[in-house]
Parts: sequence; structure tokens; C-alpha cells
Amino acid sequence: MFAAICFCLLVILALRSFVLMIAESKPLVIRLLDFALALGFGASALFLLVFLRLRFPHSPFWFAAVLVVLTLFALPVVMTTARRLRKPYSPRPVLFLSKTVLVLLLLGASLITLMVSGFQFLTEDQPVLKITMTGRGRPETVAWKPPDGAHQERELMAYEVQFETPDGKQPVAQLFVYGDQVAVKARVIRFRPVLNAMGVHNLCRLEYAHNGYSTAERFNQFPHRAQVIAAVDSRLEPVQAWFWKQWEGIYYQDEENWWVKTATLESGYFPLTYANGAPFRGAYYLTVNPGGLSSVPLPPAEKKL
Repeated sequence: MFAAICFCLLVILALRSFVLMIAESKPLVIRLLDFALALGFGASALFLLVFLRLRFPHSPFWFAAVLVVLTLFALPVVMTTARRLRKPYSPRPVLFLSKTVLVLLLLGASLITLMVSGFQFLTEDQPVLKITMTGRGRPETVAWKPPDGAHQERELMAYEVQFETPDGKQPVAQLFVYGDQVAVKARVIRFRPVLNAMGVHNLCRLEYAHNGYSTAERFNQFPHRAQVIAAVDSRLEPVQAWFWKQWEGIYYQDEENWWVKTATLESGYFPLTYANGAPFRGAYYLTVNPGGLSSVPLPPAEKKL
């Protein structure tokens, strides 16, 4: 909802600057300034629209809330603009300073929205990734050396794992993983409960998938491998670099932040084989809740094998 409000407010401000540029009688320099503001607001709105992929609220409650907020903001803008057009132009330094502060606050809020774009939101049993074990396998020749053993080279069976968005409409990755289990590792930030109550969601960033084994003996005996899951738009990395630098400072206990309760690394595990070694066929949602990462098995009708 917050992102949708920022987008709509930027569009309103862009239209206002465009109208003032055309309809108001003013010096050419001020007219060009209005044109620059219209372009800046429009570009910011387009930037949000592209990276947020039209993630606007769908529930009637949130839609109504967005309309109320926009009405409270749009009506004063329309009224003040109409009143301004009826009067001769005159410089207003105090009003200009106030509007500059408002614009900076709005652009700052939009930047924060972009920083958290692409992260998965943590709410009660909220799915963030669909993971499907198809049961199909292929042999792979793997060379490794256990910590307390000799060098080995064997043919291991790797099983197909499909990673998709929760709605199943967009593939994230398709990997072949050997071992007894496949795991997804993620960075997790939990905000204070008071912020959660205000609608600020906790954040989850998927890092990579790796294999696992059912016992400590097998863990020490067989090889390990991690594979990157590209779940975040790479164009957002420069914007999010500062945010994850803060995460690292909290994670390594070098910094403290009142807004953040914990910064952790967590993994969720899913079966590749049954206990008897037969390939597993099934699908899960990787979910998150206030306690951390979890999983929910999909009903047979929703499995895509």
C-alpha cells in the first residue's frame, strides 16, 4: 500500500507541475523549473512502477485506504492549484521552502520503497517461494575429499528441483541437486513488533540453495554444493547495498538499531529422497512467520510435477 501511495502522489505532483508550467503566467526560468519538476516526478513514478511490477493492494480494505489517503492529498493540491491560477504570479519563498521539504520527504520515502523492493515480506505463513521436487534425476560425476577420508570420485544421482514465485507464474531457478535434502538459505530482518503493528513488514532476501543430508555421518561423508538463486532484480543491487550493509553490522553485532529486533541467516530444508533412497515427488511453499523460515506442503491438486 505504501508503494502504491508514493506512486500516486508522484503522479499527482507531476501533473500539477505540468499544469502550472502551461497555464500560469510566469518568467521563462520558473516555467522551465516547473517542466524539470514534472519530468523528475514523472521519472520517479515510472521508476517505482517498473521495479515494483504493479504490486498494488488488491483487498477492498487497502484499496479504500489508498483512495482515502489520495483524496486527502489530491483535494488540497487541486484547490490550491486552481486558486494559484486565478491570481497573478508572485514569488513565495516560504511556501517554496515548505514544498521543497515535502518533496524531499516523498522522494526519500520512494527511495526506501525501492530499497525493500524485491525482498520477500514476512507475515504469518506467508509463502515466498514455491519449491517443487519432480523426482526426475540424472547422474553426475563428482570428485571430493571428506574431512577424515581419502579422495573420492563417484557418480551421484542429482534430482531436479524447480523454484518459482508463490503463484507459480514466474520461474526463479531450475537446479539439479544431489544429496538427501535441498535447502534454501535467506537473510532475515525482523522489525520491532510495534512497527509490525503499524504495517511495516519484516524482510527476507533469498541467497542460495544448497544440498543436505539426513544424518551427521552422511553429512561428513558426502560432498556439498551451493547454487545461487537469482530472486532479486540485479538493477536494484546498487540501491539496496546500503540497506544490506546495515544488516551486516547488526548481524555481526557491530551496530545496534532500535527499529530492528534481529538480523539472522536461516535455511529451510525439503526432501529430495525418501528414507529408503527412492526419489521424492512433491511440492512445498517456503514460508515465513514471526518465528522464522518454515514450510507448508502443497495439496496434490496444486503440485506441478
